[in-house]
Amino acid sequence: MRDSALEPLPPSTDMRPMASHEPPPSGFQPLQWLRTRLFTRETTPEDASAAAESRGQALRAAYRSLHQVFDERPSLRLAMPHLAQVERTLGRRGSRALAKLPVLVMRRGLEQLEQLQAAEPRDALRTLRARLVEAIDYRTGANRPDTTPGVLVSETTQSQFEEVERSWTGRVPLDFETDAWADTAPH
Repeated sequence: MRDSALEPLPPSTDMRPMASHEPPPSGFQPLQWLRTRLFTRETTPEDASAAAESRGQALRAAYRSLHQVFDERPSLRLAMPHLAQVERTLGRRGSRALAKLPVLVMRRGLEQLEQLQAAEPRDALRTLRARLVEAIDYRTGANRPDTTPGVLVSETTQSQFEEVERSWTGRVPLDFETDAWADTAPH
């Protein structure tokens, strides 16, 4: 009896990956057909990762543009300290800087960035402005749904409370019955 595990595979069942220059095998390929039906070009996982990369790349380009403006005019670092802090933190931490910087620094940096954009309009600085606005909105809760409870508590008198209590239960409190009988009883 021969041991089939030790024999090499015949050439037709070779398990090597196909080289890119070889044409794909012809014939019925149900998995390939299924992939084309289920995954359109717009929903491939590569496109989703490319979109995430492009956001990061846009922020890096905005940082480089801002850094270039500060290098061209060093006096701006002193005139716009909050924007300079945003620039330094972006250089050190990347997109995590938007989560770590205090909101007040980002707000003032945004104001200074808008002044700078009025003097020097650049596309990359528009991207930085949009990301700063987004980070400020997220951190301050401007877009969060209202999470306050729907219960309103206020002070009221005892008689108003008893009236509301009667409307809830449909019954008269015991002490009210005795008070009513006490008023009608002969003295």
